[in-house]
Amino acid sequence: MPVSFEVTPIPSSNTQAQTREQVITPPSQPMSLRKSPHRFLKWLVLLAAGMVLLVIGMIWWGNGSFSDQGVKLTIQGPEQINSGDEALYKLDYKNTTNTDLTNLRFRIFFPEDSTIIAEDGSTSNPESDGFEIDSLKAGDDGTKEFKMFVVGDKGSVRTMKVNMIFNAGSLRSSFEKEAVATTVITDVPVQISLSAPPTVVSGQSIQYTIDVRNTSNADISDLKLVITYPDGFVATTVKPKPDSGTTWEINSLARGASMRVTISGSLSGQEQETKTITAVLRRPLNDTLIDFVKSDATTVIGSPLLSLSIIPDEGRDYTSFAGDTLRYTVSFGNTSKTTITGLSLSVKLEGDAYDTAKINLSGGSLNDSTKTISFTASDIPSLVALSPRQTGTIRFAIPLKTSAGSGSVRAIARLSTQTVPQGFDGAEVSVVDAVVTKIGSQPTISQSALYDGGLGSGQLPLKVGQETTLTIRWEVTNPGNNIAGTTVSAVLPSGATWNDASYAGQWSLSYENASRRVVWQVGTISFGTGIGTARLEASFKVIVTPSISQVGQFVPLVGTATLSGTDSYTNASISTSTSAITTGSIVGHSAEGRVVE
Repeated sequence: MPVSFEVTPIPSSNTQAQTREQVITPPSQPMSLRKSPHRFLKWLVLLAAGMVLLVIGMIWWGNGSFSDQGVKLTIQGPEQINSGDEALYKLDYKNTTNTDLTNLRFRIFFPEDSTIIAEDGSTSNPESDGFEIDSLKAGDDGTKEFKMFVVGDKGSVRTMKVNMIFNAGSLRSSFEKEAVATTVITDVPVQISLSAPPTVVSGQSIQYTIDVRNTSNADISDLKLVITYPDGFVATTVKPKPDSGTTWEINSLARGASMRVTISGSLSGQEQETKTITAVLRRPLNDTLIDFVKSDATTVIGSPLLSLSIIPDEGRDYTSFAGDTLRYTVSFGNTSKTTITGLSLSVKLEGDAYDTAKINLSGGSLNDSTKTISFTASDIPSLVALSPRQTGTIRFAIPLKTSAGSGSVRAIARLSTQTVPQGFDGAEVSVVDAVVTKIGSQPTISQSALYDGGLGSGQLPLKVGQETTLTIRWEVTNPGNNIAGTTVSAVLPSGATWNDASYAGQWSLSYENASRRVVWQVGTISFGTGIGTARLEASFKVIVTPSISQVGQFVPLVGTATLSGTDSYTNASISTSTSAITTGSIVGHSAEGRVVE
């Protein structure tokens, strides 16, 4: 049977594409909506990213809008002050930002050893204090003042510090500010010198010396000296005795005057334990006592293995003078039952009064920069190995400068080894001893003969049988400590006659006919007299009538003048003198002092 079929033309490539597209997308769907799902998803992603960036920007902008540089915190106080004086510190805080501050917490750290004065006048001794403020609005500020007595050694620095913590606006983080004010102690009206041995063996006898001296330009009254003993100290002798407990009443301390307290006893403790003794001067204020001056000294409980001492030939309590030579003996020993090896011995010289250029050593060497004498085994062979109970000594001498004023010098001896015997703890075995030698006052007395300016009359040159009247002037200087009970005296030689018209200013000057002795009752000579100030002077007149046997000679006028008294600081007796003078010492007329016919 015949086959029926229909021939269909083959479409072009464009036509095929159209046909496929028509199959996928119905012709009835609009072209504007065909791509909408993809575009919608795209915009949704962009919107989410924008929100994230907005949040981050807000956070960033919120943090960046506040800077703590705009929060000001300052504290002002005196740059310099005398120990014991009242000081005023002013705290200022200010908010110069555009953000309110909240929860402000202030912490104040007071200068060391200061006494705080409250608004009602009461006093206390806290190390720190604080206060809080709920808020400090933008542009607001505040002030707070603190009054206190500041004490310390001369040259010490006292620090007042304030710390402030706060929040800003809605920020969760806290901010912190700090301000500091420093004050230098430039002078100490009353000095406390507290002497304690640097080391002792537990149970060993010990002596403390406390010297109080008024270095101001005025008398000071109503002071109390309070001593605090270290733990383990038992006092056996106290001179002078305290008025109560460990307190001494100082009703009055004159300018330049001083007092000394000596305390002896025993000190016990563990090896290498530090023991501190404290001396405080207090003065009354509003029915309470405040600290005026404070000093302390420490002693370390040393090893019982070694013994050591350093002593001047004249003794531990010797008072020296400018130009003296101090001769020291250093004694050491092994107090243990084992040989101690590898020892070294040194002596440190403290004090500007030592004339180190003239030191006399029998061994050892001096380090000029540290002022330390070092002794080795070549100087002391026993330092190589010191047997049980073995001892040794070394001596040296050193002069004091002739220009040395009053004060003191200190020699510190140290014996040590890092070869620690078995059975003993620690990296070193050592022992230390020190001695303080006071330098007493060195007053001077001079005498001169005057003629000019109406101070003399009669013949010059001196003539046989004719009277010549001259004025004798005594002058006293005192660069050192106060000298109490001072007198100046001299004897008139035969041929010199006392003139009743003599004058000694405000001082009591007298003449004893029987002994031919002229006496000047000076009393107390203040420290520094004649050093930048006027010397003390007294004058009197003598009459001489030369004899024929004195032709061509000088006539004696006054014998040796001697000054005597007591050093108020060291309690040492003072005596100094000047040479006798003749008519050859007439100021401006020495050539006319010889007798002519």
